[in-house]
Amino acid sequence: MNDDLIIFTDQLYTLLKSGIALSKALGMIKFNDSNVAMQEAITMMQVSVERGLPLSAALEGDSEIFPQYYVESIRAAEASGIFQDTLNRLSVYLKAEKQLRYRIHSYFKYPRSVAGLMIVVALFLAWLHGYIVFGRNLIIIGTVAVVLIYSLRGMLHNWLKSECGTLIFDRIKLIIWPFNKVYKLHLQKMFALLIMSIYKTGISIIELFHLTGNAIPNRVFGAEITKIGDRIEGGAPLVDAIDSCSVLPPILKRTLHVGHEVGVLDKNFEDFVRKTELEINLLVKKYMLNIYILIVFILVIIAFNWIGYLQSLISI
Repeated sequence: MNDDLIIFTDQLYTLLKSGIALSKALGMIKFNDSNVAMQEAITMMQVSVERGLPLSAALEGDSEIFPQYYVESIRAAEASGIFQDTLNRLSVYLKAEKQLRYRIHSYFKYPRSVAGLMIVVALFLAWLHGYIVFGRNLIIIGTVAVVLIYSLRGMLHNWLKSECGTLIFDRIKLIIWPFNKVYKLHLQKMFALLIMSIYKTGISIIELFHLTGNAIPNRVFGAEITKIGDRIEGGAPLVDAIDSCSVLPPILKRTLHVGHEVGVLDKNFEDFVRKTELEINLLVKKYMLNIYILIVFILVIIAFNWIGYLQSLISI
């Protein structure tokens, strides 16, 4: 739905900037015929706005399409009067997030293909070895294995969608080396982009951290951001509340300190976002090189083992 949200945000921003009223602008936003759900959501949204509801209230009915941070940003923009600017900033955030996901996906595409080929070859060799050892009983063993793997896959999928599974998996993603460093930088960049998108709406600093924490797609990371708002709400100074956060790097904490004091928090974060993106690219390329070396090493080991195994069969 990220692409749909980008299209919706861009079209709405362009139409409102040209001076068209909100209700009419919603009626002019069009999607492909295949995207029935999004078009129906916009139609219902237009009806709600024409009845006098604010856009933020109309968005709340479709949480699967419009995430909480998006709705709250629109609500804050309606109160502060910078609606178009907020739409533009949300569009920048959504496009940056899409670009980052695509870039990381493209870096992993080739290693994933090679790994898949290795798995197919390994399974074939295992089947060949098993057929030699077990004969026709291999069919029974293979069938039982496939049923077990499929059952466990369904159970794992359901568990990951549960509250407990999501929390544990989010924690695992933060600690698995070496990709946890890239993942943390990715989350930190998302945090900075969200701050840039929401800060100018004029919401309080407490609401800013609560809203941003709830929007981060990692429960553990997001909970730490939310705690900053909780500590400020409890009377702690801003500096102490930020310094106590374990998931933000020192440079990001200093940016928050200085930016909030001088009122240019969003501008200060632009440099951090650019530097973080460069660091992510360099790390991913470095890890990909290590993966290529590991793949070649594993292939060489498999080749030598099977050459020796085939030679022993021939000698028999």
